[in-house]
Amino acid sequence: MTDPTPATGPRPEPGRARRWPLQRGPALAIVAAVVALSVGTSIAQRDAGVVDFGAVPGPGQPPLPADGGLRVSGADLALAPTHGSVLTDGGWDAAAAFVARSADAGRPTVINLFASWCGPCEREMPLLNAVAARELGTDFLGVAHLDARRDAERFVAEQQVVFTTILDLDGMVAAAVGGRGLPVTVAFDRDGTMVGRVFGELTEDSLEGLLRLVR
Repeated sequence: MTDPTPATGPRPEPGRARRWPLQRGPALAIVAAVVALSVGTSIAQRDAGVVDFGAVPGPGQPPLPADGGLRVSGADLALAPTHGSVLTDGGWDAAAAFVARSADAGRPTVINLFASWCGPCEREMPLLNAVAARELGTDFLGVAHLDARRDAERFVAEQQVVFTTILDLDGMVAAAVGGRGLPVTVAFDRDGTMVGRVFGELTEDSLEGLLRLVR
């Protein structure tokens, strides 16, 4: 399995906004639902601030808790991976702690979910590396999703990933942020609130759109 499989159900028209309400309580209950998506160009905006780019789930897709918004609160900062560490074992607790630590420092966070078997993940990584190297005011975290350690290590080495990475053997980060396939990239603002997601392969435009939400 390399490229995502197209999702069923209609998609919103490109550029057409659709908003869902943002919930600002504790971390939402995790629902492990992964439905592969193809790369698209749609944009949908949720009611109070979560903007989705790319292969946006259409009305036929079941909603996930994070579609209504996600704010990191009460995270144990001791679980955050060290900046620059490579494939530390960790799931949503580690990722949430990373976001919370960055928010405490007044910095936004971009999280990218990838896997060694994902073709679009490989194609987008040079762009993500280049942007991470120049966006010095934003912290980047890569999450190897449901991958074998040896394969994830090979991917990170071959792609020369320049940012912190963790290995999520249970897929809990994807479930927490509402990922329905790979790749998916999400942005959290300086308050630790998720404000945007890109479903499918990143483009310069979609990544720039995501970063504009948190700069």
